[in-house]
Amino acid sequence: MLSQLPKTLRFGLQDLINLIRETNPSINLSLWGKGDAKTATHLIDEVNNGECTLELINGVLYRNINVVSITITYLSPNGLLHLQEKYQIFTDSRPRTRKLPDRCSVAEKIKIGKEEPRLEAALRAINREELSEIQAVPVIASQLQFIRTIQGENHSSSYPGIITDKTVHIFECVFTDVQFNPKGYTEIQDDKKTHFHWVPVPSQPV
Repeated sequence: MLSQLPKTLRFGLQDLINLIRETNPSINLSLWGKGDAKTATHLIDEVNNGECTLELINGVLYRNINVVSITITYLSPNGLLHLQEKYQIFTDSRPRTRKLPDRCSVAEKIKIGKEEPRLEAALRAINREELSEIQAVPVIASQLQFIRTIQGENHSSSYPGIITDKTVHIFECVFTDVQFNPKGYTEIQDDKKTHFHWVPVPSQPV
């Protein structure tokens, strides 16, 4: 069986609860909104904002997302620095440390049907979403180098019990002197703050 929720559907909390009860009753919603997990409202917002689709494949609920992942570096007088996400703080005071890939500085979902090629999504992620503090000197397209696209499935830590099918478009970006903030950056969203800091890249043996 294969069925997909319409992308234009306005999804509500009870709709999600009913869907899970009917198709995947083993999913324990009491685990959502605790620890590192997001709430059901977060998932509803992702669907309604076009950031993901929910799909049933052989009775299993999948969350499909399309993501840009950007590795950001800066060559300082003391060596190469890599920007990393340090931690997140939700508005309910829960801290969250995400397990991003080692070289991922910034990751942002591509909005289905409303966005754009992957390059535009990467520019939006840096300039208007994740690192909005650099708007005075925004990153330009020529600073972004596309590396590759990968795809994989994993059990979602954000939504326990749901499998996430993720397509990731990987870019690299080198910040200029005027874009570099030695103190790092903070992204402020309605539900959380995300803090980024610079980490030295170990020199490679010759």
